[in-house]
Amino acid sequence: MDLALLARVYPKEEIERCVGQSQPWVSKARRVRQSTMLVLVWFVIGLALWSRLNQRLGWDKLVGKLSVLHPGEPTSRLSASALSGRRQELGGQGLQSLLHECCQVLAQPQQMPSAFFGRYRLMAIDGTVVSRADTVANSAAFGRSSNQYGPGAYPQVRCVLLAECGSHAVVELEIGRYDVWEVHGAHRVVEEVGPDMLVLVDAGITSGGFFEHVRERRPMCWGPWKQAHGNICLANGAWPMARCSHGCLPARAGSSIPCHVAWGCASLAIA
Repeated sequence: MDLALLARVYPKEEIERCVGQSQPWVSKARRVRQSTMLVLVWFVIGLALWSRLNQRLGWDKLVGKLSVLHPGEPTSRLSASALSGRRQELGGQGLQSLLHECCQVLAQPQQMPSAFFGRYRLMAIDGTVVSRADTVANSAAFGRSSNQYGPGAYPQVRCVLLAECGSHAVVELEIGRYDVWEVHGAHRVVEEVGPDMLVLVDAGITSGGFFEHVRERRPMCWGPWKQAHGNICLANGAWPMARCSHGCLPARAGSSIPCHVAWGCASLAIA
């Protein structure tokens, strides 16, 4: 992780405004500590990037080399429990504000023409699940998968992301329980799309109600179409693709939404 790059994406002024003015942070009594708000935000981002490291190792990786630059200063000896407490003081409200302020689309037509289709910026909505530590609190908050042999090994968080296809920049994120299907999160992140975007979705999200919601935001939207009597797929892998623009696709009883159905191969990936 390059701190210079982090400082460009998340400027110090934005962190101080979004996180420093959030209710969880300002409500805490301030005293001299071994960790500042700025370092804590970078630490939380680092935990996402260094997902195989525990908190203590992640902290050492972030600040360990400071002893080389400042040999006269005492080495940071924050314990794992102290780091957990500081993360709790940081809260989530300010980080959510920071996401909305700093996580923006990056591609420009001149530098990255492949990120556009005509006048539309290519965006994608997709879901994923992330395993969390096997604790009672995580299990109660997020739930876990199960099958005929019993519950899954770890609690899991279901995330739905809105990302720019060209740059892979995530510009909106919805986090929920494992047992809440991704289409519900998709309805919330679609509030961030606009009329200059072409949004790609997968078969787990497409529905009449979703297309109706997308139509209110005025973007173009493509996604695999599942008929009521089952899936249709040609031998070459082509799926019927619903384009929210013209024609009619049933949305719910007594209504219809403009939509085209065409055959094509669809592949959606957010990396």
